Amino acid sequence: MKPPVAVGERVTLDVVDLGTSGDGVARYDDYVVFVSGAVPGDRALVEIDSVGSSFARGRVRALSEASTVRTQPRCPLYGDCGGCQLQHVDYGAQCEYKARWIEQALRRIGRGHDARVAPIRPSEDVFGYRHRMRFTAAVAPGGRLSPSLYSARGGGLVSIPHCPVQAPLGNRVLAALHRFLDAPGVASDLRWGTITVAVTGTEALVVFGTGTGSWESGGTVARDLVEEVDGVVGVVRNVALDADLDARRPGMFNLPLAGRDHLRFRVDDLDVRASAGVFSQVNPSAAREVYALATDMVDPGPGDTVLELFSGIGLLSLLLARRGAFVIGVERDGAAVSDARGNAVANGCDAMLPVNADATEGLLRVLEAGTRPDVVVVDPPRSGCSRALLDAIVASGADRLVYISCHFGSWARDLGYLDRLGWGARRVVPVDMFPHTTSVELVSLVQPRGTR
Repeated sequence: MKPPVAVGERVTLDVVDLGTSGDGVARYDDYVVFVSGAVPGDRALVEIDSVGSSFARGRVRALSEASTVRTQPRCPLYGDCGGCQLQHVDYGAQCEYKARWIEQALRRIGRGHDARVAPIRPSEDVFGYRHRMRFTAAVAPGGRLSPSLYSARGGGLVSIPHCPVQAPLGNRVLAALHRFLDAPGVASDLRWGTITVAVTGTEALVVFGTGTGSWESGGTVARDLVEEVDGVVGVVRNVALDADLDARRPGMFNLPLAGRDHLRFRVDDLDVRASAGVFSQVNPSAAREVYALATDMVDPGPGDTVLELFSGIGLLSLLLARRGAFVIGVERDGAAVSDARGNAVANGCDAMLPVNADATEGLLRVLEAGTRPDVVVVDPPRSGCSRALLDAIVASGADRLVYISCHFGSWARDLGYLDRLGWGARRVVPVDMFPHTTSVELVSLVQPRGTR
C-alpha cells in the first residue's frame, strides 16, 4: 500500500506516545509517523523527512497546541547535539515513560516475562550529574580542533563548548580544551578524549586518544590543563593501534603526559583508585542507589560466596565483602583488575579475589576449580549477556542472580531466555542513572521459579 504522506509534505498531527528513541509517535490514517522534538499531547505541523513502507519520520515545524509535559530545554544545542533526547520533556514525565518502556520490553522482547517492576527511582541530580564525557576531536574548516559530540541528525559532529548535564569541573575542563586544542599542531594526531570527574567532584582526569604518531604538542596541552584548571590531577595519552583508531574504541596502552594516571576518592569509608580509561558509573548519586539495591538483593552473609562478573575496579565487591561474604570478581580489563587488587589492599579486605578474565571464561574457571557460588552478580555492557554466560550461571549452582543493566532491551531479552530455563525475576527496581536520555539503569533479582 502506498504511504499516505510524501517527503517534504507538511501535515498536522496529534502526538499520542513517546518512542524509545525519544521521538513522538503520531498516526496519519493509521500510518505511524515518528516526530523528532514532539511530546505526547502536542498538536503539531510536521514536515516529513523520510517515508518507509510501515512508518515515516518527520520534525516539528510549528505547534498549534503544546503538551502539558513539554518543557524548555536548558541546552542551546539541544536538538542538534545527540547527547540528550528528552530535555524537552518534563523530568517527572521522563521517568513515567521510561517505566512504560521497561514494561513494554518485558512483554515484547522478554516474551511475556511477568516480572513486577517497582516505581522508577529518580535521580537526585537532574543536571550536572554526568561525571564522564567522551568526545570526538573534530577538525573544523581552517584546521581548528574542537571537542564535539555526534549530531542528533546523524552523520555529523557538533562542537560542545558547555554541557548542562556535565559535572561543573567537567565543564571547566571542556572550556579549557576549546582554548588549548586550537593551538598549532594539536590536530595532527588527536582522535578523541574523555573527561572523568571523581565522585567527589573535586578531581578530574583527562585522556586523549591518538594514533601512533609523535603528537609533539600533546605534552604542552597536558601541562596547560594541569596548571591552569584547578582539579585536573592528570592527563594521559591512550595510544591506538591499527583498527583501534576508531574514536569509539579504546586503544592498547596509556602514556602519562602530566600529573597522575589515576583518580583517588572516597566512597563512604572506602578509599578507591580508578585508573585512566577504566569503566566508571556516570552518575554518582544514582550509582550509590544501584549499589545499595544490589547489596540488599544479594543479601550477603558470613560464609556466602559471591561471584561478581564485569566487576570493574571492585567497588561493589568491596561493599559485599564488608557484609561478610567472600567475593570473586571477574573482569576482562587488566587495568581495572589491578585497581581492584590495590583497592582490596588499601581497605584491608582479604575476602575479595579479583580475577582477570572474560566473564564466561572466568565463571567456568571458578567452577572447574570446585567453587560453587551462592550468588552471581552481573553488570554487563549494553549488549547484555551471551547465552553461553546465562547457561553457565544457571548451571553454576547459585540460587540467585542479581542482574544490573543499563539497557532495558538486552536486559528484557536475557530475562526472556532465563525464563525459558526456569528462572524468573522476583524483584525489579529501575534507577534513573541518565536523566534527559532514553537510557535507564535496572537492578533485578532473578531466581529459579519456585524458590521462596
